[in-house]
Amino acid sequence: MPAHSMRLPLALALASLVGACVQSGSRPVEGGASFLPLGSTMQCTSDRPADEVTRRRANATGTDISIEADSAATASPSRLFEDGYVRIAQCVLRGSQPEVETRFVAQARAIGAEKVILHAPGDAGPNGLWQADFHVRFRFSFGASFRELSAAERKSLGSGGVQIGGVIKGSAAARANLLAGDFVTGVNGKRIVDKAAFEQVLRTRVGKALTLTVVRNGETSRRIVRLDALPNAQ
Repeated sequence: MPAHSMRLPLALALASLVGACVQSGSRPVEGGASFLPLGSTMQCTSDRPADEVTRRRANATGTDISIEADSAATASPSRLFEDGYVRIAQCVLRGSQPEVETRFVAQARAIGAEKVILHAPGDAGPNGLWQADFHVRFRFSFGASFRELSAAERKSLGSGGVQIGGVIKGSAAARANLLAGDFVTGVNGKRIVDKAAFEQVLRTRVGKALTLTVVRNGETSRRIVRLDALPNAQ
């Protein structure tokens, strides 16, 4: 068995993983990939360019690779995001479990992935189609997902803004004690029109402090968020 941390046994493939501002999801490959013939080579798709992975990765390359069954990932859909993991690639390969584990670990090393979410085939045969989602822990300037407000929420708040979703552990958003469900309605005393406006502020203020107007359970407060700097931030 390869010298890496492995958490098995595997379960049958389950369905979805949470979406996010930089999201990361586990989902079965659709389309013709399910018809890979026996003995075919691994087929992969890339979610992130290599230069972005190099620039944004939080851990040094060479980190131990962990393999998890997709049942572990789907049991807590927000866990990967809250731990800062982003999917960078997805591969499929037909074969037996030991064979595909070895190939997927080698692929993870080749692309610098740290975590592999392994989807078992739907059939019980010895040469089923396996899928692997490859993840890397990224650095984030803000570190939380957020969504557009509904018309009803805008009316209730009396303004535009966004609602916070998942918060990455140890991030700028976490340090400012932002929580899932918080509404952010203003930045530095100015109202936020919508999600696009908030995203623009975050992009232009990387590495700087912001004062956010936050509504939680009907109570309005202000929180200072010190955005983390990112190398070659864009």
